[in-house]
Amino acid sequence: MRRRVLDAVLAADYQPNQLARGLHRDKTNILAMIIPDIGNPFFPGVVRGSEDVAFANGYRLVLCNSDNDHAKELVQLNALRTYLPSGLIVIPSNFSDLTVQSQSYRKAGAAVVCIDRLPRNRNRDSVTIDNIDGAYRAISYLIELGHSDLAAITGLCT
Repeated sequence: MRRRVLDAVLAADYQPNQLARGLHRDKTNILAMIIPDIGNPFFPGVVRGSEDVAFANGYRLVLCNSDNDHAKELVQLNALRTYLPSGLIVIPSNFSDLTVQSQSYRKAGAAVVCIDRLPRNRNRDSVTIDNIDGAYRAISYLIELGHSDLAAITGLCT
C-alpha cells in the first residue's frame, strides 16, 4: 500500500501545500525581511547573507522594501503577519517604532530581530555595530601610521 501511495505521489508530481502546513502549525517556514532601501548598496549584501543562512536551515526569505518610510513599513509589517512567518528581520526605517507590531509577531510565536538600526523604542533584539567606535579606531590607526590629512566621504545620516 505504501509503495502504491508513493508511486501515485510521484506520478501526480504532488507537492505539499506549505500554506496549509502553516495554518496547521500556526507558522510557516517563511522568514520575512523588511529593508529601508533596496537601492542602497549596503543592503543587498545583508539580504544575500540572510537568505543564504535561511535557505541552509530550511527557511525561505520574503523581502519587502519600506522606502525608508515608516508608514509603508507598518503596511508591510501588517501584511506580512498574515503569512504566519516564523521570524521577522527588520532594518528599521527612520523614526521607526515597532512596539505594537513586534509584540503581535512575538505573541504569534515569531522571532523578531532588528539589524543595522534600532527603532525608537530600542528594547528589541538587535544586531548592530558601534559606528562611532569604529570610526574612532580607523582614524586612530591612520594617525598612528603618520597620516595627518584625513577626509571622510559619507552618505546621508539616518
